[in-house]
Order: sequence, then C-alpha cells, then structure tokens
Amino acid sequence: IKDELLQLTQTHNEIKRHSKTMRKSLSHSEQNENKFQQLLKNEIERSNGLERQITMLKQQLNACRQYQEKFELAQNQLKSKENESKRISETFQAFNDINVANQEMLRENESL
Repeated sequence: IKDELLQLTQTHNEIKRHSKTMRKSLSHSEQNENKFQQLLKNEIERSNGLERQITMLKQQLNACRQYQEKFELAQNQLKSKENESKRISETFQAFNDINVANQEMLRENESL
C-alpha cells in the first residue's frame, strides 16, 4: 500500500507539473493571440488609411488633369487669337502697300 500510495503521489505531482506547464503554455498562447489580434487591427487601420490617401490622391490627380486641360484650351484659344491678329495685321499691311502703290500710280497718271 505504501508503494502504491507513493506511486500515486508521484503521479499526482507529475500531473500537477504537467498541468502547470499546460496552463503557462495556454496563457502564453492567449497572450500571443491577443498580440496577433492587435497587430491585425493595426494593419487594418493602416490599410484603411492608405486607401483613403489613395482616394484623395486620385481626386487631386483628376483635378490637376482638368486644370491642365483647361489651361491647354486657353493656350490654344490665345494662339488662335494671336494668329488671327497676325493675319489681320498682314492683311492690313498688304492693303496699305496696295494703297500706296495705287496712290503712286494715280500721281503718275495725273502728271501725264
């Protein structure tokens, strides 16, 4: 009986040690799981922040493109007006040249 009692005591102590080890392991696993969940939450928040930033940058890019299109249109209109003004000036100069030539011819005709 003593031997059995001794063996039961040893088995009981072994089971207690094993139980203590398992509780520590479980506690560490729970802590690691909590850390992992916190990391995951942080990554989700960071990802959401990056998505908002991407959306904002896309909007800024679209606004810049629209501004650039308006600017290019204004430049083309300005060039068109400059070309029209140049054409009018050239036409006016040609008219003046012809007028001067006609006046000279008229003076020559009058002197004859």
